[in-house]
Amino acid sequence: MLDPTYRTRISATDALAHPFVMKTYMAGADADTCDIMGMEEVLFKMRNFAELPLLKRASLTVLAHMVGSSGSNLEKQRLTFRRLDTDGGGSIDKQEFMDGMKRESADL
Repeated sequence: MLDPTYRTRISATDALAHPFVMKTYMAGADADTCDIMGMEEVLFKMRNFAELPLLKRASLTVLAHMVGSSGSNLEKQRLTFRRLDTDGGGSIDKQEFMDGMKRESADL
């Protein structure tokens, strides 16, 4: 990853998928050892957000981006997101979300 020659250096995609990076990214996201939101809570929050007026949703989205990823009050949400983001891509697609719901229901 630190090779200065771009021709022999691994790609950014490969670097992000590297076990060291993934281990760091997933640190603390083990469901047995940390406090994460259950799928029922995630769905409840998503439904509540979807029912808000458009201006309020837009305002909350802007505020969420302004807050960024720092702050200890976001740890529970961050760990929940990391558990759902199984490919480590930084976003959750429909299949990852559905798989997370299936895992959650299987754990009950």
